[in-house]
Amino acid sequence: MSTDVSRLLEEGNLAFTAKKYEQALMAYERALERSPDDPVVLNKIGIAYYKLRKFPEAIDNLLKALTLKPNDKDLLNTLGLVYAKSGDRQKALSICERLRKIHPEKGEALYKAIYE
Repeated sequence: MSTDVSRLLEEGNLAFTAKKYEQALMAYERALERSPDDPVVLNKIGIAYYKLRKFPEAIDNLLKALTLKPNDKDLLNTLGLVYAKSGDRQKALSICERLRKIHPEKGEALYKAIYE
């Protein structure tokens, strides 16, 4: 990861922590321009969109990140939560089953979150 991308991620993280999700998203998207296949950046963008309640955009970015890191338990968990919050329980449960195979505890926690 380049210094420029790291700097932009840090800028985005600071904004995200301050709940300035639009500002965080802009920093993350600038990082993505410099590193288009970075699953960390795609994940950050997905989470920022999730916080902004822009679920289709969140899902799109998380799915892209997942193609690069298909067994990442945190990505799977986040994607499952986004599907659940967007009202697509069927896809959330599908992700939950996938997560259970690689990390049973996280899979169980996601299952409970889906039915909250």
